[in-house]
Amino acid sequence: MLRSLLTPFAMFLALTLIALPTLAQDEKAPKEAKPKATRVSGVATSVGDASVTIQPKKEGSEAVTVTADDKTAVKVDGKAATLADIKVGYTVNAMVVGDGAATKIDAFSPEETARKAEEAAKKKAERDAAKGDGEGKKKDKDDAGDGDGM
Repeated sequence: MLRSLLTPFAMFLALTLIALPTLAQDEKAPKEAKPKATRVSGVATSVGDASVTIQPKKEGSEAVTVTADDKTAVKVDGKAATLADIKVGYTVNAMVVGDGAATKIDAFSPEETARKAEEAAKKKAERDAAKGDGEGKKKDKDDAGDGDGM
């Protein structure tokens, strides 16, 4: 009887010892960390054949030179462009992954930047006016309501 119990146990032990190294190899290797994406925004201070230097608007920040390659998507005022279409003084937003070339560079002429600022100010004024109308209606309703003045 002891022999009949030992045989299955021995087989289980043998299979476990054989399978352990295989299971250990099947564990996934840790993934390499993806390079961090960095956004660089500011004003173009120089433009070369394969790079643009951007001075961030934040006071005390140093200028950053961003390189471009044939895979970099470049737009000026929302339209497909090349680095040569970017001029000194344009507002530039670039996305750089790791230490490589930018994946995307969006530039805006001073005229487009002013137009966008004016559009944003107009939308804000409309929102503020709508917010004011809503508060005014509530106040009017309270004034016409139960007469408690609140």
